[in-house]
This record gives sequence, C-alpha cells and structure tokens, in this order.
Amino acid sequence: MRERPRLLTELPPELAAMVEDVTIDRKGRAVPKLYNKLQASKELRAMLDIGRPSDKTDVSRLSDAELLAQLADQAKQLGIEIDLNYRFLKRDETGGPARTSGPLLGHSGHEPHGTTGRISRK
Repeated sequence: MRERPRLLTELPPELAAMVEDVTIDRKGRAVPKLYNKLQASKELRAMLDIGRPSDKTDVSRLSDAELLAQLADQAKQLGIEIDLNYRFLKRDETGGPARTSGPLLGHSGHEPHGTTGRISRK
C-alpha cells in the first residue's frame, strides 16, 4: 500500500514550520528536510544578541561614566572642549521656566529637562 504525502497546508502550523524544504527522490517520493535545530539555535542567538561579548562601540550599552569618558577622549582627539552641565531650571514669577545665561546649542535661552551643552574650539 502506497501512502500519499500530505500537503504542507494540511499539516498543523507548528509541524509545517519545521519543514525547510521538500525534495523528490529517484522513486518519486517526497522527502521533507527539517530545519537543523543547532543551526536554528545559532541564528536565533545571533539575532537576539545572546552569548555575544559586549560591543563597546555601541554607546547605548555604556554606563554614564563610560560615555562621558569616551566623549571627553573624542573631544580631546578633535581638539575641542566639551562642557556638559546638568542643572534644574528655576521657575520665574509666572511659573514658566526661567532663561539660563550663556550660549547654548540650538536653543534660545533654555534647554529641555534642565540640560545645557557647550562646545568650543580650542
């Protein structure tokens, strides 16, 4: 008795997802090739950054101290001075934020969240 292979669309989705390819052998039989668990695991781990040594060039993974040290080193290499100050803005009489003094990057008097940043060429 010869069995007719089931179509992939007839299989449950969990089982159909395991089939990578279907080939036909010399006798005309369908031979499913399943995904390699080891290779799938490696690809998934790489995609999710699991088990990979940390990449120090990714600034989102740096601590505040490491980021500031890296910024200072880059500024020194470029021959510029960076002054990062964090302070709370004082409220004026109307309840709005008071203007801060000094030239600020891209703003006319105050920075959001009370931060200021100054860059000057040496």
